[in-house]
Amino acid sequence: MRLICTKTPLELHEFAENELPKYAILSHRWEREEVSFRDMMSSDDKIKSKAGYRKIERFCARAHQDGLDYAWVDTCCINKESSTELSEAVNSMFRWYQLAEKCYAYLGDVQLENLQQSAWFQRGWTLQELLAPREVHFLASDWSDLGTRTSLCSLINEVTGIDNSMLLGRSRLEDFSIAKRMSWASGRQTTRSEDIAYCLMGIFNVNMPLLYGEGEKAFIRLQEQIMKDSDDQTLFAWENRDISEEHPSGLLARSPTNFRNSGDIVPYFFSKDGTPSILTNRGIRMHLPLIRVTQEKAVLILECHGGPGLVGISIMSRKDQSRSEGQWTRIGKAFSRDIPFRALSGAVLDTIYALKYSTGASTYPQTKQTKDDQKDQNAHQLVMTPLNYRVQPRGHHKKLIVCFDCAREKSKSDYLDTNISKIHRMFDRTEDNQVCYYYQGDLKTRPEVFAMNGYKFIMKHFERDDEIHLFGFSNGAHAALLLADLIEHFGVLATSHEDRAPKIWETYQTWSKLEKAPMKKPGQIKAKEMSFNNVKAFRESFCLPTGGVTFIGLFDTVNNQFSRKRRSPLTMSVPSHIIRHALAVDERRTTLQPILVKEMSNGDGYSQDIGEMWFPGTHHDIGSLKSTADEGVWSLSHIPLVWMVNEAMRAGLHFDRGRLLQFNCSDSFGSILPATEDNSPVNPHFEGALISASRKGVLHDALRYGCGYSALTVCKEKAKECLFSLISNGSGRLLSSKGSPREIPSGAAVHLSVLLRITADPNYRPLNIIGTRKELEADTIKWTSFDNGYNIVDGFFIRESSQGPPAQLGMGTHPP
Repeated sequence: MRLICTKTPLELHEFAENELPKYAILSHRWEREEVSFRDMMSSDDKIKSKAGYRKIERFCARAHQDGLDYAWVDTCCINKESSTELSEAVNSMFRWYQLAEKCYAYLGDVQLENLQQSAWFQRGWTLQELLAPREVHFLASDWSDLGTRTSLCSLINEVTGIDNSMLLGRSRLEDFSIAKRMSWASGRQTTRSEDIAYCLMGIFNVNMPLLYGEGEKAFIRLQEQIMKDSDDQTLFAWENRDISEEHPSGLLARSPTNFRNSGDIVPYFFSKDGTPSILTNRGIRMHLPLIRVTQEKAVLILECHGGPGLVGISIMSRKDQSRSEGQWTRIGKAFSRDIPFRALSGAVLDTIYALKYSTGASTYPQTKQTKDDQKDQNAHQLVMTPLNYRVQPRGHHKKLIVCFDCAREKSKSDYLDTNISKIHRMFDRTEDNQVCYYYQGDLKTRPEVFAMNGYKFIMKHFERDDEIHLFGFSNGAHAALLLADLIEHFGVLATSHEDRAPKIWETYQTWSKLEKAPMKKPGQIKAKEMSFNNVKAFRESFCLPTGGVTFIGLFDTVNNQFSRKRRSPLTMSVPSHIIRHALAVDERRTTLQPILVKEMSNGDGYSQDIGEMWFPGTHHDIGSLKSTADEGVWSLSHIPLVWMVNEAMRAGLHFDRGRLLQFNCSDSFGSILPATEDNSPVNPHFEGALISASRKGVLHDALRYGCGYSALTVCKEKAKECLFSLISNGSGRLLSSKGSPREIPSGAAVHLSVLLRITADPNYRPLNIIGTRKELEADTIKWTSFDNGYNIVDGFFIRESSQGPPAQLGMGTHPP
């Protein structure tokens, strides 16, 4: 490092960096007649007549007056004729200003009264010269003192926007976001376009070679270097009015001016075990949540926020004909800064490749095919036509999703307007990570028909480590439980043994009956042992092992084929990790008594998360078989649908954001709206619609005239109730045709919507919830709120017994 001796004559001396004496350093604007290194080394006295030399003399005199024997000036202490020395000096300059004893900022164009008008505050290089030194003394055009960085702190803050804590030395540069530091440089200029990047290297503590002639690519290189050392995604929070769908951009800005309005953006890290963004030859690889707007357009949520919400940028996928995955480009002029934090609830990290920067040319090279090319292609069609093979990485696994739907009668259409069909249509299918199957039956469809159709689908697609998820409504829900039990105890048949599918169901049924039957006689015990051995042999010979069923979503599980005298609900236990079950409070038909799910009583530490929630409405309301909205009010069926989608997202299933909006299962940002840890409020419009559905949604009662069914249908249902009651009672007497309220177990979770309906409708008094009218009027019924009970999506209550509130809640804790 070369330094000027402040004693006359002014001479250059060279020092190793570890032997540097105390020195002063000059910050100034280059003007005409500056003195170069060559000038200082010459013996020509003419240089002393230059304005630049007189500036050096005055600076050295001031430094010497302050007790400093050496000084540094960028004009003459660097040999700019040597590109190597120039590059080394520019990369070291921030450090040299840091090491200086004092920095003198010479503002040759102002006096104290117009200090803020100095062009010094608009130059790119002077930003690091203001921030790096330990002391900065400002000098006027006549070399009189104007003040220090500390004494002029408020004025400098007003002019530059730099925080007072930084100017006063109370904060470090690393304490400020990348966007904030970029905003400090957004109003500054440099003579050469490349220097706007080079002058910021010290601000971001990066180094890179100087390549004059590269233009704005220098700023792109600067951002690439920043990415290598920082995971601060405020780097991508910038604005550019020139960007549009017709003129897309990469994720990297073209200039610091793009960060003019980004000073308030700060990091907010939310990804769990997320892979950091890295540069690849396909672009910037990122793992972040996407809010799908269309198949090609989305909002990318960045790990940063600005005031009220998260930051997101609009992007669009440009398909590459040589790849199945496209490259994303930025299409939004500005960025969103108000995406609610609740958008992260149920969100997943998508892997995308985004363009670094746009040169204005086409994203992918285009070729023009000539006639000769076409002839050659036809002659070699067998060789030139690529097959659509896709090789997955080691450890890749997918989610297999099976949906069993139930209609009153077999429908000729592909889909019913039921909750199961809506869920199936909302699943995200943009990648191969989720493979879905939908089977539609009716109340007469046997469980094995549902189960074996789903099982064959799983056989066809299953690979080791794949997850299995099941959904079902009515007797389709019963079949889902049976299929989960079958998979747990047998595994999945290998595709090479597909012909043994009928045999596996037969073996499962035999084993299941013996497993549940009481074993008293020696012959029965022996038969049970033989059945167990058959299951074991079948599984080990023909089946692939699984991790069981990950998630089961059930809507009002019944088995219409089952007749019994007991009025209390049946129960089933299946070995699934997470089970969610939406049940109807108001169903009274004895032919549709529910099958409840209870936790398995295993002593091996097997953990289950079972949640059963009771909703207002009948069997058909829960499944959305009768879902006609009344004057714009959402149907009762919509409430359990939103709840189930929310629970499925918590379990790790991915939904298409656009479809969530289409089916009114999300707010305008495509996020499901459960209560979150930060107690973010539910979108008022969304919340209001669900509350209105709770209070005013039509309740379809097949045993009551004028409640959504024709008179003929009601007569038929009443006749069935009389007949079934006659058979089940066994007395030979016809009983009531009114049906029987479902028995709701003690400690059951009752959804908030039930209580909202009770308080809003004086005629809604379900006896299995509130007991007698006198109890309600006497206010003797007490409720205990659980799991953010006043949240309309998943809030619920437990009725307290006369002995006090329940000690244990049946609803499992939500997975993270």
